[in-house]
Amino acid sequence: MKPVLNFVLLSLVAVSPVFGGDSSAAPPSSDVAELVSEGAGELQAGEYKDAFKHFQLADKRSQGESWDAVAGAATAALRLGKASRAHEYAERLLEMDQSPRRKGTALYLLGVSLAGLNKLSESEVTLRQFLDLVPDAPFQTRTVLVSVMCRQNKHDEALALLDEQGLCAERADEPATDGPPQFEPGGKITEPVKLSGPYPEYPEQDRLARIQGTVVLDSLIGTDGTIHCVRVLDGPSPAMGCSAAVAVMNWKFQPSTLDGEVVEVYYNLAVRFQLR
Repeated sequence: MKPVLNFVLLSLVAVSPVFGGDSSAAPPSSDVAELVSEGAGELQAGEYKDAFKHFQLADKRSQGESWDAVAGAATAALRLGKASRAHEYAERLLEMDQSPRRKGTALYLLGVSLAGLNKLSESEVTLRQFLDLVPDAPFQTRTVLVSVMCRQNKHDEALALLDEQGLCAERADEPATDGPPQFEPGGKITEPVKLSGPYPEYPEQDRLARIQGTVVLDSLIGTDGTIHCVRVLDGPSPAMGCSAAVAVMNWKFQPSTLDGEVVEVYYNLAVRFQLR
């Protein structure tokens, strides 16, 4: 599989496949439904090889008529790094059920598989079509498009997509006095604590050039512990800044508190890129 942010694939199950979704087709036979159900459980459990086998078998037994089987196979193939196989299944999905929800899932899977094949321009077009069709899709899906744009060196445009409401950009000149506070060590606000999240992909051009260093980001961490926006303050290269921003948007924190109450805060993050 060509370079694609591995953590991005974590968002796949959030939007696809739409098992038991809104299809007008006849219900699948019991054995096909059972295979799809087994595959879905294995997908959630991280047993991707077994999931892929079950979805493939369900697809065969349904004679190519089970949308869930094809969507599941595409998702499992991506998890296994089989971008070419995922691409084949995603293209089949676009020829099947055309309800908006399922077409959106097909476009998303196709866009991610194209990114895995390093067909970045095609991937960007497809993922934009997906977001136009599903504007309320989980934010993780937007980071897939952003990562593709980062890899095409569209850094400023990509970062703007992570801050569509301008929550971080408006602080570029001077912090607002009436918005969320900035975390300051030693103050009354407790420091947010990272609970989970992926490390960013090392930009290939920077790796080849032996560039390393630390990216400093301004971020807004909400009361739910997720990052609502990021802004690059400093870094060794635009590509590293873009990659770091995409990664931290998928980080989860124990939120800050003030006098026992959970509060949102602006918080500076440092992401280190170091060659081994």
